[in-house]
Amino acid sequence: MRRDGRRVAVRAVRAGVLSGGGVVNMTYRIVNTDNFGGDYPNESFVGDDYETKQAAQERADELNIGGDYAPRYYKVVEMPYELQPGFEP
Repeated sequence: MRRDGRRVAVRAVRAGVLSGGGVVNMTYRIVNTDNFGGDYPNESFVGDDYETKQAAQERADELNIGGDYAPRYYKVVEMPYELQPGFEP
């Protein structure tokens, strides 16, 4: 609750502890990216945040049904993550 008595919605995420004692919230996302390592992968986020890397990886594995030669690949990243753009002439 805030000092003025109003309630605040809070979403719990997994937290890590820094060596100095500070706390860092860690969330994971799935990124749709180029499977062949191109210079302009045109990445995009898929779905929502995941609280654990394991949960995100399980979902990414489900999405990666195209095999090694699929044009797109789903990978798990820790947030914050900067998406790599596609080619813009």
